[in-house]
Amino acid sequence: MRAVGKTATLILFLVFVHPFGVFVQTDNSSAANLGADEQRFIREVTANELAAQKQDHTLWQYIESKREETKTTLSEIVETQEGSLHGLLAVNGKSLSPAEGAERSGSHQ
Repeated sequence: MRAVGKTATLILFLVFVHPFGVFVQTDNSSAANLGADEQRFIREVTANELAAQKQDHTLWQYIESKREETKTTLSEIVETQEGSLHGLLAVNGKSLSPAEGAERSGSHQ
């Protein structure tokens, strides 16, 4: 998450959420307790964050570890505009040989 997203999330958390993760219950709504400047600021921050997320076309490359009952796999994931490419790197901590890697990798989702 970008810094703007963290800021917006933090502001919304501080304004609307109780420190223990429960919404604050008051006689008046939380928005009614805020001044006009604070309400405008929260609307602007929220609108800016939503617009930034809508325009974000970032693609990622990362390593993913999955643990199932009897098997742990390590895969490289590369996001493309057409979908994600998955390349299996290791099973149960053992690296694949180049032949095994070529045989098992290259799935497209």
